[in-house]
Amino acid sequence: MPIYILTLAAFVLLQVPTALATNYGMLMAFHFLTGFFGSPILATGGATIVDLYTPKKRVYGMTVWVSLPYQRRAWAHCSGAFRGLALDDLGADMALGRDPRPALLLPQDLCI
Repeated sequence: MPIYILTLAAFVLLQVPTALATNYGMLMAFHFLTGFFGSPILATGGATIVDLYTPKKRVYGMTVWVSLPYQRRAWAHCSGAFRGLALDDLGADMALGRDPRPALLLPQDLCI
């Protein structure tokens, strides 16, 4: 478990110089370092799920762990739609970064 905490701390701390990079070379160097320090949790995430759950329940843990990156876009639109309810129509569209007069409805704009 210490490897997770140490690499997570390094990953989080390296976000600051990555965001403040002044040239492309600096950005790529810090981007590489953040990827390097962020990789232990990605490489061992499945093994951690296997350690946490019994064999009968393991399939549920793995399903959630594998599917969450794909669900991000859908959940972001749903939560953004609920946040936009407090705003007027034009403000909600602007807060979500969309044109208030959409030309066509894209699949990522649907919240099913």
